[in-house]
Amino acid sequence: MRNLKKVLTLVLTVAMLLSVMVVGTGAAFSDQSSIKNTEAVDACVALNIIAGMEDGSYRPTNNVTRAQMCKMICVALNGGKEPTLGTNNTPTFSDVRTDPSSSWAESFIESCNSQGIVSGVGGGRFSPSGSVTGTQAARMLLVALGYRADQEGFTGDSWAISVNTLASAKGLYKGIESIDANSALSRDNAAQMIWNALNAYEVEYVSQLVTVNGTLTSKLIAQDKVVNAQGNKKVTMLEDKYEADTDEDGILYSVKEDSKGTYTVKTTKDTYTKVTKNYSDLLGQEVDVLVKNDDNSVVFGIYPTDNNSVALKTTAGQIDSLKTADKTLEVEGTKYNLEALNIVYDMGDDIDTVAGSSISSALVDASDNVKGNTSDAVYLVSNDGDNKIDVIIVITAQVAKVNYVGSDSITLSNGIGSIDEDDYRAYDGLAKGDYVLYTKEADGVAFLDTLEKISVVSGTIGAVKSGTDARIDGTYYKQGTNCTDVPKVNDKVNAAVYAGRYYDLDAVSEASSEDILFVAEAGKIQSGINSGVEAAVVFSDGTKSTVVIDDIVDPNNDENEKDASAVNVLNSSTKADYEAGIDGTVYVGAMYTYELDGSKYDITPLVNKKNDAGYDAVSTSATAYTESNDNPRLDGKRIDDNAIIFVAKELAATGTSVKVIDGKELKTWNGNWGDITTVLSNTKNGVSTVMVASVSSTGESYGAETGNYGIITSDLETVKVNGTTYTSFNLWNGESDVPTVAKSSALNGAAKGSVVSFDSDGSEGDYQKIKNLAVQSTAAAMLGAEANGSKFDVTLTTSGASAAQQLYIADSDTTILFIDNKSGVKGGSLTDYAAMESSIDDIYVQNAIFVTRDGKSTELDLIVIDVRGKLALSSDLTVNGSASPKAEVNIANRTIVFPNGTTTITNDTVKGQFNNVLSAARITAGTDFPAKYTVISSDGSEYTFDVSIASAVTPSRW
Repeated sequence: MRNLKKVLTLVLTVAMLLSVMVVGTGAAFSDQSSIKNTEAVDACVALNIIAGMEDGSYRPTNNVTRAQMCKMICVALNGGKEPTLGTNNTPTFSDVRTDPSSSWAESFIESCNSQGIVSGVGGGRFSPSGSVTGTQAARMLLVALGYRADQEGFTGDSWAISVNTLASAKGLYKGIESIDANSALSRDNAAQMIWNALNAYEVEYVSQLVTVNGTLTSKLIAQDKVVNAQGNKKVTMLEDKYEADTDEDGILYSVKEDSKGTYTVKTTKDTYTKVTKNYSDLLGQEVDVLVKNDDNSVVFGIYPTDNNSVALKTTAGQIDSLKTADKTLEVEGTKYNLEALNIVYDMGDDIDTVAGSSISSALVDASDNVKGNTSDAVYLVSNDGDNKIDVIIVITAQVAKVNYVGSDSITLSNGIGSIDEDDYRAYDGLAKGDYVLYTKEADGVAFLDTLEKISVVSGTIGAVKSGTDARIDGTYYKQGTNCTDVPKVNDKVNAAVYAGRYYDLDAVSEASSEDILFVAEAGKIQSGINSGVEAAVVFSDGTKSTVVIDDIVDPNNDENEKDASAVNVLNSSTKADYEAGIDGTVYVGAMYTYELDGSKYDITPLVNKKNDAGYDAVSTSATAYTESNDNPRLDGKRIDDNAIIFVAKELAATGTSVKVIDGKELKTWNGNWGDITTVLSNTKNGVSTVMVASVSSTGESYGAETGNYGIITSDLETVKVNGTTYTSFNLWNGESDVPTVAKSSALNGAAKGSVVSFDSDGSEGDYQKIKNLAVQSTAAAMLGAEANGSKFDVTLTTSGASAAQQLYIADSDTTILFIDNKSGVKGGSLTDYAAMESSIDDIYVQNAIFVTRDGKSTELDLIVIDVRGKLALSSDLTVNGSASPKAEVNIANRTIVFPNGTTTITNDTVKGQFNNVLSAARITAGTDFPAKYTVISSDGSEYTFDVSIASAVTPSRW
């Protein structure tokens, strides 16, 4: 025995194994437990004589109609195939064709009638919808076996006595002896009678000489039919019609699929190939196999015998204990007796005998712990009717994480490695990060490795017991094989859960740790208090407070505390002392977890795996914030958008300035910034991700933010803040107008109504401070926007002409702002707005300003929509001094005069005379001049001009 290490395959789905499952014997009908004659029902189903209902039930107590009985007999006599039969021009029975509920059976009834199997009920009627009685069914089956009604007395007043006498002798009532043969026959009992008939010998009539009243007379006598010249091979209906036999009482222990979708099935009696159905749900059970004579590649069906009193599917991880001394196995509180256990199988075709004295070495270790993976699947079967476990079957599978999904292969964790796409079978939507139950081909039923997705439970760990048992949202889960994660109370986790065990605890943080503070300033208390350090601290929600720090707790031993008595600054040279936390020094620029001790604070340094505040890892290093090629990192790690970031400038024991921002804002900073950082990170899909961090600099400015946009919504004013002269204005950010200052040299022509991009430079007094401001002026008409999943398809035309439209994409990283003239507003969704169409067909007024991402010509980084449908641009047309041909344009008088000799004037010729214009169109019919033209300015204003050609000048007479 290769120990208890074989686990469940594809056929044991995740849903099936989330709890212990008692396996019903026989066909998988929804009302299986109500079937009494399971062996007979399963055999008749396997032979295609009886089928279940459309809703998946069998309905064993329903009565069988006379019409249904005719069909079942016809199918049985035709070897399990529905025969092709005809009907008479004039029906034999008057009530068959006219009855909609049974007209379908006319051909079967006519066939049975022609063979003498049935007769009517009198008056030319058959009563097809009437229930068949046990006696009627017995008569029909006896005739199907070869008995002749006229020879056996199946007619006349005493026909029922003759039928039941012969039926009992022939064994047709075996197993249902207690039924009332004169009552309606149920589907359950009908299956038993048909199965009895299939296993009964067929008969034939031979002529024998008998003496009647002293006279020797020839008489036909029924005797068992023989099929060889020696007359010693009798034949059953099953053998004759199906050319089949029953291999009885073998234990099914192996099922293997091949590349053609058929299976090889092994029992202790024989091996069967090309089986068309997967019978792995019968593993370990005693079965009968209906097989074609001398051809094990033709299996009609496999069904369990009535001896299987216990058939339990579970996993090794759900076995509470396996005691060698008293030979018991306990699964979720229920004990199973192993005194009779003598065979253990695996899916590798092995048959291993396990004597009672060697149970320990085969199934458990020296401490009676079940061997193998907790995800191992175990079948427990009692197949001799005594409820003691006789057989155990174990199948190998393993819980793993999908680390990679490529075009031609995948990679799984836990040492499984890479698998080519041609070598595995998986569910639709297999993706990186999924957790799967992996079954290797050699251990399962499929001809390929198989992957079944397992569930992920999200919640908070409310309690931990025995060191590894984790209660997640009220439910306890034990630790599974190959899982090294240590559960921590109050951690929010995504737990990969299978059959009551967790196999991975992916810690989840919403970046809201309430027990973390950052020391911004500190000083030793000189008087008034006997001990402690006074400190200005910042909490994770951004609030600031001045507190007294009393003790510093050793992160390696929380029983060891040191009075706070000194102050220093966290940097690369003091990092080790901070992490040790036992010298009584409070470090400015450091994060700590804290507890209130009365009105004072006890703080603990953050140290990886000693005090990690519930996160996966902690690191403190001189590698701070870096940004290169749009790849922002903190201490070399990815930054979560919702991460809590303490940023401090002018790092010193006194005077340090601190603010709290989120990860998304930090990632807008340009270049590199900071001298020292502490990072709390979680591992997400194999990537270390910053969830909480501090980053500090001895410099005087915070990092500069790039990619910020806003709209100037007020007039520009000169102000003096903290002794420095700035230009101030309100900057709309999509939510509110933010008071802002910038150096006048950074304005670059910006004014009220300008859409600008800018770099942040922290704050100055009550103002947001910015630098490197740039006006954005690429205008377009937005013809419309449509939601496309989490994105928007945005149609823009920079010329205003519909024919020149182009599709752009706005996603979650696109800044979307709305304006009303020169004021910022909250506008809702892009889909609510579209540009105005002018009086010229397919010419639209510009209502948007946009910016595309660097290197992405169709991805929007910014789009600003004027909710009025037109931008706040100047409505005054200006003359294009370089137009060709050049006309005399008088905007005030609305006249355009082209030079004498001009032969061609088009819409574009007129448009070309102006700046700040979208289009021009002739509105006077014909081609002669003078004519009138409409000119559309960029803001949608429309003008009508008289367009003419100057006359030739006639010289004066002398």
